[in-house]
Amino acid sequence: MQQLKTQLSSIDAPIEQTIERTWSHSEWSKYSEALVEGSVLLSKKMIEIGDFSLEQLNTAIENNMEDADSSLPFYVIHFLWADRAKQFLVLWRDIFFEQQKAQILFADGVVTESDMMRLKMQSKEAVLKAFEALKAYFDEQVKRIQLSKRGSRKQIDQWKLQANPWQAYREQLVQIPQQTKLLWLKGEKLEETVEQFAEIRDFVHQTIALCEKEIEEIKSTAKETIGFISEHISDKAGKVAVHLEDIEGGIRTLNHTKAFTTGLEAKLESLVGKTQVHVYTNEGLLQYKEINFQKSVRQWLDSEVLPLLYEVWELTESVTNGIKMSLLNIRNRAILLANESKEGKVSEVKKEEISQPLHAFLKKTTTWEQELFELDALIKERLKQTFRVSNVYKNDDFLPIALQSTINQLKINQNEWLIKAQHWWKQQLGTVRQLKTSIEGEKRLSTSEKIVRYVQSRTPDSANNQYSSIFLTKGYIGESFWVGRKTELQHIESLIEQWKLGFRGAVILSGQRFSGKSLFGELVANQYFPENNIRLLPNSVINIKGRKLSVGYDLGEALEFIKNYTLNDFPLIWLDDLELWASPTISLSQNVRELQNYIDSYSGRIFFVVSMSNWLKAHLDKIYSLNKVFQASINLDKMSLEEVRQAILIRHGATHKVLVDKEGKEVTPQQFKKMTNNIYKDSEGNVGDALNQWSYSTRKLDGERVRQEYSTSYSLPNFLNPDTTILLAAIMIEKRTNEYRLRKLFGAPFKEKYVSILQRLISIGILIRHLDGWLEINEASANDIGRLLEEKGHLKFYD
Repeated sequence: MQQLKTQLSSIDAPIEQTIERTWSHSEWSKYSEALVEGSVLLSKKMIEIGDFSLEQLNTAIENNMEDADSSLPFYVIHFLWADRAKQFLVLWRDIFFEQQKAQILFADGVVTESDMMRLKMQSKEAVLKAFEALKAYFDEQVKRIQLSKRGSRKQIDQWKLQANPWQAYREQLVQIPQQTKLLWLKGEKLEETVEQFAEIRDFVHQTIALCEKEIEEIKSTAKETIGFISEHISDKAGKVAVHLEDIEGGIRTLNHTKAFTTGLEAKLESLVGKTQVHVYTNEGLLQYKEINFQKSVRQWLDSEVLPLLYEVWELTESVTNGIKMSLLNIRNRAILLANESKEGKVSEVKKEEISQPLHAFLKKTTTWEQELFELDALIKERLKQTFRVSNVYKNDDFLPIALQSTINQLKINQNEWLIKAQHWWKQQLGTVRQLKTSIEGEKRLSTSEKIVRYVQSRTPDSANNQYSSIFLTKGYIGESFWVGRKTELQHIESLIEQWKLGFRGAVILSGQRFSGKSLFGELVANQYFPENNIRLLPNSVINIKGRKLSVGYDLGEALEFIKNYTLNDFPLIWLDDLELWASPTISLSQNVRELQNYIDSYSGRIFFVVSMSNWLKAHLDKIYSLNKVFQASINLDKMSLEEVRQAILIRHGATHKVLVDKEGKEVTPQQFKKMTNNIYKDSEGNVGDALNQWSYSTRKLDGERVRQEYSTSYSLPNFLNPDTTILLAAIMIEKRTNEYRLRKLFGAPFKEKYVSILQRLISIGILIRHLDGWLEINEASANDIGRLLEEKGHLKFYD
């Protein structure tokens, strides 16, 4: 008994010293480290007491020297004191855990340092109180049992009927310090994650600030240009025209999306993947959430921040395009003034009004800046409230993604199939009355008028840009927006595995316009070659390990560069839109032959993914037998109805708008199904076409609500004659072109007959001229024109 009491007393001083030493640290990192070390020391001392008791008890039993009075203290240690000691150690661990949570909350700006100091002092009080109770507990229990009616002997006899719990307690006393150390290590990782979240927040803020700076610089340019025009327009109109051309040429449209996604991807890759984060304790047990920070952050940013950033970039691009158009407008006026001045004519252009387009531009820019300011405030609010690591400790889902409630994933009961009879009857009456008038009016419309009406019906509502931008953004915009394509991805995975075994690695992604070739190729690059992919585009710069090559239209030169500097890297080359690799000096055929040679020679160590249209693939198949060059061809024309519906639903959810019917009520799942069924049918399963059509027909009602007004009544009339067919087929195959290229292609007939056809197609909206001068078939009509051209036998639209 006395030996045991001496043993118990011997641990008092070390524990008291540990408490004082631990709480004396003013640095939080030192304090945390001391708590971990203290847990190990406390465990060691407690185990020494239990082991000593077990040794003494076993010796007494072996020597038949066990009696009630001398054995009782050892039984008390094992059956009572060990549990109280474990509780003390659990309290120590939980204090560490709460302090660690406080440090994460402090790093996130949720609590102050004074809050942390208060917690620290309260923790010390709790430890001291528990330690005093632990010191007194042994003597209290021995005395209680000795004075009880049953006495020491009966209590010992009862305990003898049970297995001695010391080994179980001992194991727990060993595990608790290990748990504390694990918490410490995970806490350090969590603090790193807090810093990484802060870096991502700063990166988003910097991205917006860059756009704001760009707009300010453009405004300054506009104001300086107005001053220059005022000073020189009277006597040096020609000089003004040259000056404006120089300024317009110096204004670059920056690819904000690419810069942001590239930078963000690097930051996301550094985040922790799937991990267990301990969030609270329950009856001595640590409870955790399983969090994949990398996936959660990616999905949340894709859903809650990227859609708003797309609007910011769109506004910035509007400002850039706005000043370019204003400068071009004024330049044309200045050239007119200069020519009229040389000829001695009196100009109809008033010199004092020549800068009017720039004044109008500056006025419009004020509106754009206000919209950008509101978007910036909304992004900052979302990042501040939700994008915090410390939210992992809340009961809610970590980084939740919002979707419109009623049609969320269409999981609500879908039995609302009845249509009110009176509404149906009224609609039928109206239809009968209007039918005759509609037919007569249709007959009076010319083909050109029908084309213009068709194009206008497929033009997004300008008041609804915020909504439309989510649907009309092309290419890779994050995994949160990805649906379907399981079969195609499994095919790709199989091809990559075969390539790793030494087989040829070369895949064609074919499809109609907007079928998702770019998105699929980007997903393959990001998912299977995240750190080792090279995107090849004409007129771009390739950067491999610090070595750079400015690429024009010579695909062979680009492939040679990649081949030379990726000897042991085994990269993926992602070549999107093969049809763009052509110029007046380097033909597409020349580039295709180069591609074929490099695939034949190097596809064992380079995985090639090449996208092209159905019509180009059919054309090249006849000449180069692509099925012999490429290992496989994956066609992406069609997705299932459910997948297309899901793609629309996800993007709609990301806009945070409420979809309502004609009566202003939120649409039901059945109504949503009917809307998407119609669009799916008309788009023939082409996911991009479906997204475009949904966007074209969605109208903004107010800041919170939108309405779907899709109509199948306007179709593209068959306006093709032999000359128009030849011209459009040529443009369709090249995807984009200009007058210089067409002149090279058609020769003398271009000037004689195709120039006028070209202008007519531009005037009715079939062709679009971009600011950089490129001509392209209007996206709204591209696939319908493809179908007409296949009917005429001029290209293969369907695979």
